[in-house]
Amino acid sequence: MSKPISNRKKAQDLENVLEQMTYLMSEARSIVEGTSEQSRAEAYWIAHIEMALDDQHGYLGGSMCTISETIDCLLEEELEDE
Repeated sequence: MSKPISNRKKAQDLENVLEQMTYLMSEARSIVEGTSEQSRAEAYWIAHIEMALDDQHGYLGGSMCTISETIDCLLEEELEDE
């Protein structure tokens, strides 16, 4: 029987995903920069995705639950289990 994956490992894996998504959002923003779609993209899908990643954005408001908060919760649960 395989050993269950620890919350610490899950948090590390999710942190890697967050880093990749942050990089890819920067790439996506660069792609639409200077196009007729830039303002719509920044007002809608870019804003929604960036607010879901963490609270390090320049938008008013935020997400009810970010990936960053999920990482923090997994690490807290790991500490409680120790």
